[in-house]
Amino acid sequence: MKNIFFLFVLLIFTNVFSQSSNNSVTLNTGIFLPNTDLGLYNVGWNLGAEYQNYSKPWAFFTELNINESKRKEYKEYPELTRETKTFIELTAGPRYIFNIKNVQPFIDIGAGLYNVHYSRNDVHFGISTGIGTFININKEFDIIIKAKYHPHIVFGDGAGIVDYFGIYAGIKYNF
Repeated sequence: MKNIFFLFVLLIFTNVFSQSSNNSVTLNTGIFLPNTDLGLYNVGWNLGAEYQNYSKPWAFFTELNINESKRKEYKEYPELTRETKTFIELTAGPRYIFNIKNVQPFIDIGAGLYNVHYSRNDVHFGISTGIGTFININKEFDIIIKAKYHPHIVFGDGAGIVDYFGIYAGIKYNF
């Protein structure tokens, strides 16, 4: 079901811009930084992919990231196991790109689904805001560096807003 939803979102959003616009695919990795209620977890890692369709200065992105982190070890609470938790995010939204010769800073905002096993509800709605830059290598490839903030709403036991930060770097292929 998640794969079908992702393909549906991707197909809808790839047709948002005209055929004269450009496309890119990015593979990235980085650091997962837990915040507030996720303070029980250590800094982790992430791995992701992004599709972007742009007609400068605006772009539309669809992004899928997988974040992993281990629970901190507490000597006072030996019953807390050092489990690894996976945080999966699927977000999409607009991006504004500032064009400065070989460096292109950007800001973006997205909305999407977050899959984390907090309680009985596995999929949660949230947003993401981010800043970053593309560094041109040549016509086909760019380096991407970005930072994002991810708050999402959790219902059920432990209801509230849970948030974390992600720092990402990767290679973008333009086509």
